[in-house]
Amino acid sequence: MDYSDLKPRQCCSLSILLLLCLLFNACSAPTGTTPVSSGEDSLSTHDQVNQTEKTTSYPPILLDFDSTPVLKTAMVTSRSGAIFRQGCSEKAAPLGTYDYGTKLDIVEDAGDWWGVRERIGRTFVENDVEIERSAWEKVYVKKGETGSSSEIALSAADLYHYTYLELADKSKQNEQKKRLEDYLDLALIDKATFDQQKKESVRFFHADSTRFQQRSGTLWLPTTQGDGISLHDRITDGDDQVEYGYLGHIDILDAFVVSGSFYEMYRVFLFNRTTGEQMGAFDEFPHLSADKNYILTLAANPYETTGDLALYRVEGTSIQLLFTIGFTHWMPESGDRGFWGKDGNFYTPVNHKDVFWKENGMLNDHFQYLRIHPVR
Repeated sequence: MDYSDLKPRQCCSLSILLLLCLLFNACSAPTGTTPVSSGEDSLSTHDQVNQTEKTTSYPPILLDFDSTPVLKTAMVTSRSGAIFRQGCSEKAAPLGTYDYGTKLDIVEDAGDWWGVRERIGRTFVENDVEIERSAWEKVYVKKGETGSSSEIALSAADLYHYTYLELADKSKQNEQKKRLEDYLDLALIDKATFDQQKKESVRFFHADSTRFQQRSGTLWLPTTQGDGISLHDRITDGDDQVEYGYLGHIDILDAFVVSGSFYEMYRVFLFNRTTGEQMGAFDEFPHLSADKNYILTLAANPYETTGDLALYRVEGTSIQLLFTIGFTHWMPESGDRGFWGKDGNFYTPVNHKDVFWKENGMLNDHFQYLRIHPVR
């Protein structure tokens, strides 16, 4: 069976994305603001500030981005967020609210306040013409609402927030209005529980990547029926390049496991060892549950800073997607430390999205731990 025209669904290689995002994370300006009420206006970093606000006592303080040194960084540790103001006083105009976990560039120590470098948009009226401008300014937040990255952690309430939830069965789209708890049961656990469950983990995948090697750019896998599976590499400088690799097999599914490295894409394929038919294509490694009823994939999405999960139903050798979801506040560890336990739960190390990276731009290796259980 020839799969020379096999096409992947668009998805970015995690390793490439992580590298790009590590670089971006190290030099990007602070993000994570929400509007607050300020008299007649709702304001935020990205919303326009009405010029009619009182600015006599606390006028805007413009900054030169290149010549203003950053003294340190801090994180917003107040669960309700931190209001940033035009001056270091409660009487100063509020410009917006930094969300919990937002990283701040501190440029001044002003007693009970931090001076923070931020990009502010303002609206001016000149000759009856409304003009929008943005500039770097110094804003102020209370020190008591900030702290270090070590203080940022997931709470139980954070687990169920999601950016998207897509059901594979289009006839059940109305079910998207239901609570996430109707699909998954999520709970934070301690490291001792994680380590104990790992001792009893279930893994049906057998890694024997050296068993079948490429020959002249073609990976050939033998099947019980037919002429086998042929996967042909395309090594080009364009976006049509592809390279396949044999990873191993899953006996219980009678499946070969094959990786596909495309142009800025990565996929994992399952092929039936008897017929050669493709059984499934996944963005990440497919983890088969202990009861053999589910396949789960889970990955950190560094572009969207979400935890992306897909759940599949397994019936014999048939694999059907149930839903995909992007979690808002947490991201799993970037390696492959997740596993199914004998108890029917999936376990994985996780971090709050705002401390997925350390302050030095490296991946955070201090984790919390999560239990995921499909709701039947």
